[in-house]
Amino acid sequence: MAFTLPPLPYSYDGLAPYISSDTLHFHHDKHHAGYFAKLNGFVEGTPFATKSLEEVVRTSTGAIFNNAAQAWNHTFYFQSMKPPSLGGGGEPTGRLRDEINKQFSNYDNFRDEFSKLAAGHFGSGWAWLTWDKNSKRVGIEQTHDAGTPLTEPAKVPLLCCDVWEHAYYLDRKNDRPAYIKGCKMFILQRGGKLSTGNSRARTSRRHANERNPNQAAAAVRDEGATQNRCRPLPKLRNVV
Repeated sequence: MAFTLPPLPYSYDGLAPYISSDTLHFHHDKHHAGYFAKLNGFVEGTPFATKSLEEVVRTSTGAIFNNAAQAWNHTFYFQSMKPPSLGGGGEPTGRLRDEINKQFSNYDNFRDEFSKLAAGHFGSGWAWLTWDKNSKRVGIEQTHDAGTPLTEPAKVPLLCCDVWEHAYYLDRKNDRPAYIKGCKMFILQRGGKLSTGNSRARTSRRHANERNPNQAAAAVRDEGATQNRCRPLPKLRNVV
């Protein structure tokens, strides 16, 4: 069994000019793919080899955790964006809008606070919008390196922004705020309601001789939530 890299949910030039085709090729095909390759090497012959990616993230430490979490975080990140031509961008609607307004007073305040959090993060890491199942509130938070809200049982990730330099350096050099401004053009909501259930990035595992990684991932995207190891993202629409 092997964890497989999902394809991008849009074309490599789909986020241009804010995120270039060169950056997406480098980010997805090199960095993201590299985490999957290393993870498969680390888990081979261990009990982790039969777990879902989310289960590995929640129960591992060290190198296995770092690569599993980065594989999951990047899958979630790429699925958190969508070109405006395909319905991405814009302000939130429905319950998500109501929850953001309840916590941040209005959408503009949320957008500004999320951007400041992401831009001000020291070093490599991630900025997140999450749902807290205990407090019943949305909130923003940052994690360092491979950190992820998945390790907190009460937290449900809703969207994220990658602030590792490899996400923007080819396009923006060290101008992280310019990259974050571009990302906000594409953050999306998949569906019409805020989902507060479990969140699993769409990552499949298959025997290597069954089909190639892109075919496996494409099949899982079609199968949706019917497989135990593959759940869709929370249903969001036009979040940022």
